[in-house]
This record gives sequence, C-alpha cells and structure tokens, in this order.
Amino acid sequence: MGLDGVRKETVLAHEMTHLFGGIHVTDANAIMHPSVPLNPSVVLDEDNKKILYWTNGIDFRKGLDSLSIEAVRALISVYERKIKENPLGDFYYQLGKFYQHLDEPMKAVSIWEAAVRYQYENPYIHHELGFHYYEAGRYALAIRELGSAIAHLILPSQKKQKADALNFLGVAYYEQGNIDQAVFNWLKGLSSDPDNSVLQSNLAIA
Repeated sequence: MGLDGVRKETVLAHEMTHLFGGIHVTDANAIMHPSVPLNPSVVLDEDNKKILYWTNGIDFRKGLDSLSIEAVRALISVYERKIKENPLGDFYYQLGKFYQHLDEPMKAVSIWEAAVRYQYENPYIHHELGFHYYEAGRYALAIRELGSAIAHLILPSQKKQKADALNFLGVAYYEQGNIDQAVFNWLKGLSSDPDNSVLQSNLAIA
C-alpha cells in the first residue's frame, strides 16, 4: 500500500476513534494526533485504547445514558489524566459532562469554571455555565457566560445551539426586567432558527 493509502487509512481510523469518544494526543506519530502524521503508528495509544474499551458498546441514540457507571468513571480517570498532560477546552467540557451524568452537577460546574479561568474558549462550556447560573438565579453571570457562548458559536452547524443560548440570554435579561434586551436576543435567536417555537412563544408574551 502506498503512502496515500496509509494516510487515508490513518484518517479513517482517526475519525472512527473520535466517533467512540477518542481524543487527540501530543505524540506527532500517533494516529490521534490532530494532524495526519507522515509516519503514523500502526496502533492506538494506550489512553484511546482504554476509551474504546469502555465505549465500544455505546448506543449512539442514547449517548452517555447507554454507558454503565463503571464505564463513565473509567473515562473520567482517563480525561483527568489527559487534562494534566495537555489541558484542552474539549477535555474540560467532556469531563464536566461525565460528572453531570453521574449526578454530580457542582463537580461539573467547578471543572467548567476552571476551564473559563484558564481561558479555554469552548462555547459549550460557556453555554453549560450560563444555563447553570440562570437556573441558580445568578442572572448577571448567566448573561456573561451565554454571551461568551454566542460569540464562539459561529459555524453553520451550530445554529440551533446558538438559538438556544440566545433564548436563555433573553430570559436572563427578562428576569432582570430588561425587556428590550430580552426581545433583541430572542429576535436574534429566530434569525438563527426561524422555526424555534420556544423563541416564538417568548416573543409573544414579551
């Protein structure tokens, strides 16, 4: 097999590993390096092997709900180690989701707050924090985090997430009595997701 064939197989293995929760690593020759290696390894690194071991039976329709508690805790141990080695916003986000799944929401929040302090600009972290602060009645913090999420949700594939963030941003302003800002953000949300019934309902009662 020529080099192009090897690289194509490496890309396929890379993406399939991501599908089952695989993560990027720093080894330049590893299959899971962010860039396609010129001389790729023929085997996965140990951490991604462990991830695949625990996620190979996942039901993609149910996501984390289809994994056992034992599997989630095993994944947490991998992610906590990887954060120490190579702190990335994506690692913080997923680690928080694991703890959220285990019904440890404050542990998830503390992880996401740490990511924000280290300026890892992952929009999904800001969105999760914004929603948490909104539910806790901390509207100023909710507005800050949801605004950060919206600023980084720029891909066409993120339109529905952006609309959701704009909805909660509007609701946070509404709770503060700032109706103009609430309506402004709901209208922006509809520009991202015109058929969003929640945004339509909020505008109808504003």
